[in-house]
Amino acid sequence: MRANGIPWPPPAAAPARNPNPSTTTRTFKVSDLDVHFYGPDLAVASFFVDFGDTKTGEFKTATRYRIMDVYARRNGAWNQAASHTVIDPAWRAEQNALPGTLPAPIREQLFTAREAVWRAYFTNDQAALDTLVPSDTVVLEGPVDAPFVRKPQILESARRAAAAGSKLVRLEFPQTELQVYGATAILYTTYLFELENIQGQRQTTTGRATEVFVRRKGAWVNPGWHMSSAK
Repeated sequence: MRANGIPWPPPAAAPARNPNPSTTTRTFKVSDLDVHFYGPDLAVASFFVDFGDTKTGEFKTATRYRIMDVYARRNGAWNQAASHTVIDPAWRAEQNALPGTLPAPIREQLFTAREAVWRAYFTNDQAALDTLVPSDTVVLEGPVDAPFVRKPQILESARRAAAAGSKLVRLEFPQTELQVYGATAILYTTYLFELENIQGQRQTTTGRATEVFVRRKGAWVNPGWHMSSAK
């Protein structure tokens, strides 16, 4: 417990975690318990623990752990000598395949990253593009028979647009729908951007896009999108 940041034994003056245990809905369940004895003083217990709550009247799992504990008998009493605890990989995979939600701060980071990709492209910010667009990026745009676009082509396209003197003067996303699966977010969006050329003429482009974002090392990156301009 100390290794996981839980003071143990608790200080004498420490307040009770729940002064009224009868009011809490948090609980746990143990399943698939298997104990093997290796002599009279050593035992290994393998099991699953589901932590959750009963707010709805039925137990709902919030996290499932796969645990292996080693117990040693000392002075006639069993004591836990070692433990290996991980989130159950099979349970985690099942959860990642289900629709999820993002906490407000993470959602805001996602939308900020989405806009940053667009602005980095139109302003030819090569450093930002290199960070936000990973090497495994695949992009679909243009006619059906157009080749898939990869990261080097995206960076070069931004350079050419900047060399031609295009300047971004307006960028909007009127409508966005979001799907989340684990660390992957899919944005279905309508877009509008307005560019100004070196002669001062402006052109507005609208359309729809499907954008894929993945959270890696605490940041959102954009490894794929599909754009279709309005006719």
